[in-house]
Amino acid sequence: GVALADIGDDIQVRSTSHSNGNLIIHPKDNLQHRYVLVRTHNLYNPSHPSIEIVGWTFGKEAKQKKFWKEPQPNRGCYLFPSSQLKSFVTMLWVI
Repeated sequence: GVALADIGDDIQVRSTSHSNGNLIIHPKDNLQHRYVLVRTHNLYNPSHPSIEIVGWTFGKEAKQKKFWKEPQPNRGCYLFPSSQLKSFVTMLWVI
């Protein structure tokens, strides 16, 4: 089935601990939802953990053939470049 939103009606949060990680979108993910990429840093160092909100995009923008990758056999996904994400501040204006 289709996943419910993490926040509100249409916001999905995806995280990575990779310092240059990109946004992963799965084939069954909703085209109309908004996807936010969050990078976690130093989670195992209790004195300096941090979370970086990298940006966001709509599913329909990320689910393009040019972003399709298959890092593992039969585990394909869309890897949307973090450099193409919109500023998180702009998401506040999209209702």
